[in-house]
Amino acid sequence: VETLGWQTANGDPVKNRDVIEQLDELLARHQVSWRKVRGHSGDPGNEWVDALANRAMDALARGGDGAAAQRHSVAPVFPID
Repeated sequence: VETLGWQTANGDPVKNRDVIEQLDELLARHQVSWRKVRGHSGDPGNEWVDALANRAMDALARGGDGAAAQRHSVAPVFPID
């Protein structure tokens, strides 16, 4: 994305550029491997982040801070295959 001047393939500006740039900075400090997982297929990690997203959306719907719902969550440890 950055090599395209922060534009999509059809020339539109990239959405959430600020978030992508923050993620890129964090990724530079850590060793991360990505694995594509089909959503809602029973994968424990996917189910966990889906539950976190739902908690944040519920908090926002109640007029609260969606991020506050995540601050007290402890990430489970999943085996790496």
